[in-house]
Amino acid sequence: MSGSHISSNQAPRATWSTWPEARAVITFGPNLRRTVSLALQVGTAFFSMNQLPAVAAGQVTLALVLKGVLTYLVPLCVSNYGILAASRTHGVVVRTDKENSDVGN
Repeated sequence: MSGSHISSNQAPRATWSTWPEARAVITFGPNLRRTVSLALQVGTAFFSMNQLPAVAAGQVTLALVLKGVLTYLVPLCVSNYGILAASRTHGVVVRTDKENSDVGN
């Protein structure tokens, strides 16, 4: 991981700029617990609404099993994407002086 940003009220925040660092951010303990917890909660809600009637009726097929897996996998991927989007560091220098800025010209 390329760095951590620490304020007095926050735990260290993992950041990334390369794909190996992104993998480390995804598997970073607090992030992993948060994304898996979210995927279990959202996936269970969606599974209950969409696949539970068929499972309760005994109509389990390979397609239903695949739908069930995707029901949990999609929220996991979406939450990981959100963490990666929020924690990416770019090699871009932000200019604060107005004289050398091309913005607004």
